[in-house]
Amino acid sequence: MAPAREVRGREQPVPARAFESGCGWEASASLRVPEAWPSGAYVARLRPRGEAPSRDIPFCVRAASPGAASRILTLVPDCTTQAYNAWGGASLYVSAYGPANPIVSFLRPIDLGGPGARQWPRNFLDWLAGEGIALELASDADLHRDPSLLDPYDLLLLFGHHEYWSRRMRDALDAFVGNGGRVLLLAGNTLYMQVRFEADGTSIRCHKRASEDPWFPREEPDLRRLVTTAWDVPRVLDPPERSTGLAYRNAGWTSPVVDGPMPGPLGGLFPTFPAGEGFGGYRVLEPRHPAFEGLARRSGDLLGRVERLVEGRRFAIVSASGEVDGANLEWVAGRAVASGSPRNLLSLAIAPAMLGFVALATFDDVGTVANAGSAAWPRYPFGLVEGRTLDDIARVSRNLLDWLSRPRRSLVRNGGFERWEGGKPVGFEVEGTVRPCPEPGLAGRTALEVPTGEGARLVQGIEAVAGPRLYLGFTGSATAPGAEVSVRESGSGRTLVSSPIPVEKDSCRWAFGDVSPAEGSLSLEVSVPGGVRVTLDRLELLDSSGRSREAVGGVRRGSGPRVEVGGVVEGGNVYLLSGEAWVERGSAEVRAEAAEGWTLIGTTRIDARDPTWFQVLAENRRPGSSVPVRFILEAAEGLVHARDLALLPLRVASPPSPPLVENPAGSGPDPWRTVGAGSVERDPTDPRAFRIDAARAETAVEQTLRPLAPGRFLLSAWLRGKGTTATVALGPPGPDTPLLRAEVEATGEWRAVQREVEIGAAAGARELRLSIQVESGGDLSVRSVRLRPIEEVLGEDLFGNGDFEMLPSPQEAASGADWTRTPPNWVALPREALSLDASVFSRGRRSLRLLAERGEARGYARVADPIRTTLPLRLRAKVRCTDAGALRLRWLAGRFSETPGHELGAFLNARAGEWETVDLSLAPGPLGAEEALEGWIVLDLSRGAAWLDEVTVEEDP
Repeated sequence: MAPAREVRGREQPVPARAFESGCGWEASASLRVPEAWPSGAYVARLRPRGEAPSRDIPFCVRAASPGAASRILTLVPDCTTQAYNAWGGASLYVSAYGPANPIVSFLRPIDLGGPGARQWPRNFLDWLAGEGIALELASDADLHRDPSLLDPYDLLLLFGHHEYWSRRMRDALDAFVGNGGRVLLLAGNTLYMQVRFEADGTSIRCHKRASEDPWFPREEPDLRRLVTTAWDVPRVLDPPERSTGLAYRNAGWTSPVVDGPMPGPLGGLFPTFPAGEGFGGYRVLEPRHPAFEGLARRSGDLLGRVERLVEGRRFAIVSASGEVDGANLEWVAGRAVASGSPRNLLSLAIAPAMLGFVALATFDDVGTVANAGSAAWPRYPFGLVEGRTLDDIARVSRNLLDWLSRPRRSLVRNGGFERWEGGKPVGFEVEGTVRPCPEPGLAGRTALEVPTGEGARLVQGIEAVAGPRLYLGFTGSATAPGAEVSVRESGSGRTLVSSPIPVEKDSCRWAFGDVSPAEGSLSLEVSVPGGVRVTLDRLELLDSSGRSREAVGGVRRGSGPRVEVGGVVEGGNVYLLSGEAWVERGSAEVRAEAAEGWTLIGTTRIDARDPTWFQVLAENRRPGSSVPVRFILEAAEGLVHARDLALLPLRVASPPSPPLVENPAGSGPDPWRTVGAGSVERDPTDPRAFRIDAARAETAVEQTLRPLAPGRFLLSAWLRGKGTTATVALGPPGPDTPLLRAEVEATGEWRAVQREVEIGAAAGARELRLSIQVESGGDLSVRSVRLRPIEEVLGEDLFGNGDFEMLPSPQEAASGADWTRTPPNWVALPREALSLDASVFSRGRRSLRLLAERGEARGYARVADPIRTTLPLRLRAKVRCTDAGALRLRWLAGRFSETPGHELGAFLNARAGEWETVDLSLAPGPLGAEEALEGWIVLDLSRGAAWLDEVTVEEDP
């Protein structure tokens, strides 16, 4: 675009450590980019006189008016490029030039013959241009300098190798999604290492081992979180799947081979896997998802791999290859569910890899993230091999781009409160005291907290809207009435729409109001009176068009004996059905019809002739399910009329279900009933427990449970007594045989009891009674009595994949073969001592076997996430041994301020040949004081063989 011109240059020396401190050269020429140049990728080509080859200098141009030409932004991975760039003598890796160096500079050329020049596949950029998809470009270093860079855009598209991120870059990514932005990752090995920018942003530092970073010994939290290493290791412990849904450690590498091994880049051979067993291509799991529109794929069909003959040898063009990211998958109720990833992660397609499975997956926060998980996705299927593009990968890529690039809908800026500057949320004027709050259960990473005090007021100006109706929504709660959110006319102050902040935990609220486009600018206000504490998140203001775009199936009107709205929706989310309705006579009611699992949270009846605004929440608590659902308004007589009827995904944590068993509250044992002559009272040594004194006669406590849906449940409790036997029973009242009966010998230490029970349709429809009986002369304390569906137990698991039900490839499932590699996160010493065993298991199809053939053996798994809790933890597992006393299971954990290795719990098996239940209570500190636990589950085996199954780690209330 710029004309050629002659530049007189001169040779300048290369400093001894140019790789670290830059070249320091004087400029021979400069180019001022005209504002008329569109944002994009450019090349400055230097053609020397004579026979010397030309030299290209790639660079990108940011938009003069961000978001004006395109609402899609892509980042050039400059941090990763420099990490691999060894020009001047070193990179962050061992290279042909010598050893690695922890600091590399941007102020040097790129070694065009080395790996640093191959981190961004420009062939995919050419495909985007051919599809007419406009982009704006920036560098990831630009994002570090300016976290507001993403604000004008609807979609962040990342392709290529985005391995190295600074904390500011990642925080900006999380804030973008937490405020409704969408992200499409057509990449692999994403967000693997943390870097720090230094030297005024012209260099980056990254120590692969955290202990080598000069900041490693520092205890200040703001510095500790900036230690340079992999994101999921101690000191940082912020696994990438929290932001991207997937992680490299769950998949690792795959290089499919057809006719023989492939040469590696530095000599030797790549680790390769047979293409005939499914490596290199994805198998579809969710064919109804918009990603597969127009492909006519069914569950199990292959995606993104074709074989070719070249000079008589077969090879594969693949989409799931190289460095790949995956989810820690297991089967739950026939669905692929990921442990450690966001709860509503939906795996659309999977492919086997070295450490597990690469996944094409999506999840919702306030915005949406879609991740292909593969470095090969934007490379080989888009003309890099034979100049041929794989049609199915191109179609999925286009579908995902169309699905995710719809406009962000909220009129509120920073309504997720993800960005803060100067002690207040960006975009708001603040009176009073507010602060960021990492509130569990709300959307995004950060919520707004107004602490109890003098009160506060937040105001944001809103541009005038053209729609006839405004919709105001938020998630939050207040400790007392009086706080409200409202939208007013800036000039007159007239309230157009308002809603009180409810005194309900994490409540989702919507309200609507009429507005005219002639009324000018608006004012959004959050007002909190003194003495009230408020948490608030996902504050949204929609006009009619924005609400229509977001609704499943659009906003509808209708009249008749019954009116329906619905569509295919994702499980694990909460949905809001809202609208206006009225009936000609009598009344109407709302109900839900779906293939599986859907329930209404609350109900509503419409019995007025005047239009009634109604809201009904509904949820499906089965993550990963995607089913059609219909919501029906049906009149008892006559006709029902409805308008603005919409089904909106709220995409926040589900409101907690009411417990199946209610534990005591207050000073007495209510709602337990006492049967017998003994007494029941609070345990004076533990405020969470009650004590049954059966000194005079046999005594029991019992509770009637509400009807239950059929399925498998886990009954668990903690018991402590003085040489007595307790009997725990669950079944119908009366003389009928109980569904479950367990006798437990209670001792002076707290001991867990857990039993699985199958409840059929007939039993679940009846009234069930749970009882705990103590024999005469006994004394028993009881706490944390819970009855939960098995799926809920797995859903609360803080460890993940504890059943070792790794997902087999479709070929292996068809042939009956087993997946025998070590599960993700597990390591063995010696290495071959650990394997999956399909012949001995407690539940499911396999367990983990540890074999001590030549002396002692050890198997251990690191718990990647820091478990932040104010409650004790419970580690539960099933173990089996061939030799009595040979196995020891421990939880080794270190608090951030202590040396790792502190033992919080241990179990030594006492028998041989039988499955035993392990229940360890892991008390991190004083009750009510939050601790952040990191550590390992460790198996030490002195002889023989041992098996482990059904491992869960959960908070113990």
